[in-house]
Amino acid sequence: MFDALPLTSAQADIWMAQQFMPDAPFAIAYYVDLVGAVDLDTLVNSGSAAHREYSSSTMRIVEIYGLPTQRFEAAETDAVQILDFREHDSPADAARQWMNDDCRTPLSTDGQLVRLRVLRVGDDRVFWYTRAHHIALDGYASMKVLERAAALYAAVQDGVEPPLIEPTTPAALLAEDERYHASTRARRDREYWESTEMGYTAPLSPAATPAFVPIVVGEDRTISRADCGQP
Repeated sequence: MFDALPLTSAQADIWMAQQFMPDAPFAIAYYVDLVGAVDLDTLVNSGSAAHREYSSSTMRIVEIYGLPTQRFEAAETDAVQILDFREHDSPADAARQWMNDDCRTPLSTDGQLVRLRVLRVGDDRVFWYTRAHHIALDGYASMKVLERAAALYAAVQDGVEPPLIEPTTPAALLAEDERYHASTRARRDREYWESTEMGYTAPLSPAATPAFVPIVVGEDRTISRADCGQP
């Protein structure tokens, strides 16, 4: 889709932090609680298609001459998995614990940077779980992908074509980042932060270790068929 592109400054910072702290889970994760008669095949296809449109699941980090770059595959290499928790005494609690445990594990930058899972917690209830390395998605982009997946799903259910969108390309994001760093605003920002006492007295070294804190996975929203205009 794209030739190799440099990382944006934010991506490069995340990549560097991951090198210093390889065991830290630099990731964003959320789930949507879907209640009702969910078409799992359409859900999987819609979620996968939305991530492809935004180039998040097809992004790969490749080092060229020791420098990280971003490249893009034609399709995902990690298929969406459907996990069934219905036989547990408390399916929803068991599923949340699974997601919580998953969030605590590092997400490698060597392969696909987005993980999609469907967790069945009832005959008419599923958790749609997304976890992505922060180098591929931030909170804003995650919500845009989620909105697009919902639109694609609704279009299939209604038997209509989905609305057309033009997601910002990785090349456009990189160009905007480069414009900012060449601007007077970036110079003013740098001067401000260089003159601000942040309380740090020593530079970060590879020996640094992160302080792990409890992670609580919370639901983003509850969606029923009525919420989506379905009978």
